[in-house]
Amino acid sequence: MKFGLLGITLLLTLAVQAQLSGTVTDEKNQPLSGVTLRLYTSADSVVQQTTRTNATGYFQMPQQAHTYLEIQYTGYQLHRISNPTGNLGRIVLIPQPNWLNGITVKARLPFVQQGTDRTVISINSQVLKLADNALDVIRLAPGLTVSDNEDAIALSGKDAVLVMINDKPVRLSSRDLVKLLKSMPANSLSQLEVMSNPSAKYDVTGNTALLNIKTRQNVIRGLTGNLDASTSQGIHNMGDVSGLFNYGTPKLAVSTYLGWHYGTYQTQYHKETLLNSNLLAQQNTSLDKWRDPVVRVTAEYHLNSRQTIGGLVEREVSTNKGSYETNSQIAGQQANTYAYNPNKRYWTTFNLNYRYADTTGNEFTADIDRAGYTKEDTSRIATDAQSLLQYITHTVITITTVKADYTHNWKHNWKMEGGVKLSSVNTDNRFTQSDVPGNDYFVYKEKVNSAYANLSKNYRRWGWQLGVRIEQTHVKGTGTDAAGTHFQQPDSAYTNWLPALYISWQPLSGQHLRLSLNQRMKRPDYTDLQPFTYQTDPYHYQTGNPLLQAQKNTSAELSYTYKEKFTLTAAYTHTGNYFNPVQYRKGDITYQTTQNAGTMNNWDINLNYPVTIRKWWTMVNKASGFYNHFRGQLFGGMLDNGQWSYTASTSQRFTLPAKLQLQLSARYASPATNLIYRQGSNANISLGLSRKLFHNQGSVGISVSDIFHTQRNITTVHFGSLQYTSYSTWESRRINLRFNWRFGNNKIPQTQDRETSNSDEKSRSGK
Repeated sequence: MKFGLLGITLLLTLAVQAQLSGTVTDEKNQPLSGVTLRLYTSADSVVQQTTRTNATGYFQMPQQAHTYLEIQYTGYQLHRISNPTGNLGRIVLIPQPNWLNGITVKARLPFVQQGTDRTVISINSQVLKLADNALDVIRLAPGLTVSDNEDAIALSGKDAVLVMINDKPVRLSSRDLVKLLKSMPANSLSQLEVMSNPSAKYDVTGNTALLNIKTRQNVIRGLTGNLDASTSQGIHNMGDVSGLFNYGTPKLAVSTYLGWHYGTYQTQYHKETLLNSNLLAQQNTSLDKWRDPVVRVTAEYHLNSRQTIGGLVEREVSTNKGSYETNSQIAGQQANTYAYNPNKRYWTTFNLNYRYADTTGNEFTADIDRAGYTKEDTSRIATDAQSLLQYITHTVITITTVKADYTHNWKHNWKMEGGVKLSSVNTDNRFTQSDVPGNDYFVYKEKVNSAYANLSKNYRRWGWQLGVRIEQTHVKGTGTDAAGTHFQQPDSAYTNWLPALYISWQPLSGQHLRLSLNQRMKRPDYTDLQPFTYQTDPYHYQTGNPLLQAQKNTSAELSYTYKEKFTLTAAYTHTGNYFNPVQYRKGDITYQTTQNAGTMNNWDINLNYPVTIRKWWTMVNKASGFYNHFRGQLFGGMLDNGQWSYTASTSQRFTLPAKLQLQLSARYASPATNLIYRQGSNANISLGLSRKLFHNQGSVGISVSDIFHTQRNITTVHFGSLQYTSYSTWESRRINLRFNWRFGNNKIPQTQDRETSNSDEKSRSGK
């Protein structure tokens, strides 16, 4: 931390080299925000610098000799300046011919550019032909996939993907996040940034990737909005109604997201377990019913051309009424279990932030966050010939974070970033069991102080970045069981130095290589630490583990891009002190808990290749192969195994007359292994038809998912005393209807969707 602060202090004393600057406007002298500017060498057209205009249309970048500047913005003609120097003044962009009349300008598939530490996908006119909203754009990005039920975003080889908007993490539940992205029109985006190995600047947990969505921000008065409504019918119905509203003036921008999601979803499984010499056969049907309203308001106020203050208020309420029935048969006897599991949870988040950015590209930001989470879980279980069991778990989590970041640019294309973050988490848990008098209590406290520093430079065809993140952690857990016995989780205090290195190289025009190396820590979810045990049926129990420790991920990745479309990535991740849900048996009872089990090594290869067959027929093809190898001591003995697996998908889009579009999607996943669990293959084929309405401001669509009902989950375990096979299915075959309408002035500034600087902490709440 001392090194980072000293480095920043030294940088402030350095003279800044000559700078290119200017303001980009439209023909009506209105500033254009989010315009992309690239500086190329005149001799070989190699990109030397890339930047974007700010909310007032202003830009600045280091000046270089023998170069030319290209200025690109969707809907406007490409603007080029040869041998630019100094202050370029006002640069006026000319609209594309017939753009305002709805005629789409020819362009290529997603423009893929490899940065030193990220992959950038520009949103050009061809992308707008393939995507209606932000979620559709994500489907086009290399390596990224959206789950079949549209409730999660994934990147091959990564445990999770943290989504950001304009460099600020968005911490909604996965279902609300997807709905928010569907409410963002594709033409409101300027680019996507995919960071599979995030730099030391970003606060992520473990093997997590980052997806940063950049929006266009134009300072024009008025109101814009997007309304989205959908319904989906399988055995049961589910639906969503949401709206995103933006209002802006030259100094003020306010965005409000309102959403309401409801549904009922059924899952069934059949499981056969070998208990000694007897076969336990179980049939289970579970029903999940939810109602999720969410309100999210963000605001920014520009004090002047350099300073901005902002804030965020977020409120999520989730009501879930789950239930299941299990029939168990063994040795000629059977028992029926009926369970009802209502729960309700509340998230309330507040944020205040400040940003200062000068004309040389230097920037300082500060954020203060306070988040509160409350969850009440009730489980009532009735089994034949047994007394009614009731478990009640009450959880309250409070998260407070303060963080500051500083970026400094100086001569010869050097750049320095540094920052600090302080976080404090307090969780209070109370557990009540109907057949045991009294309550169990568990209190967990965690403090993490972190600092980082990054140093980077671009020179001709090369770029590099070196960074380090320092995290100092102190955790303490104490509890009391129903009998009044006190216990204490051993106090733990540790410091981790987490380095990161990135090297990029352009061997030839149209080709790009990038190598990245980094380390990250992953801490357990707070709910996994709760030392409470409860029954799900007469043969299965679940229990927490307050002794869980953090794991460390070491990752290496090599990526190659050819002609801005073909992308090939190879990655390796080593995880030490790996923790994962595991099972063990005591007599006829199977327990599930989370345990630090050993080491996990993952090799991953990804291919992304978009193809234009005809003007009216395009496709995006993705394939990945991966090998997971685990070695460690589990409850049932030593495990040392792994398996190669692969997935492949294609998305075909056909442009038809009368503003119709037909989309065919197919996906296949081969058998895979994770620890002791061997999972069978599964597949999905879906078909959809949509039509533009209201001068392309609205759309309506119908689709059918999992046409041939090939989605399933077959899991087999043969390890020690654990011997079972389970087969599960769910409401994957569905008919979906959707309506979307964009209204108002489409050139409104959108807020930076400011922080939840506690994004890592909130992700561990079990939300």
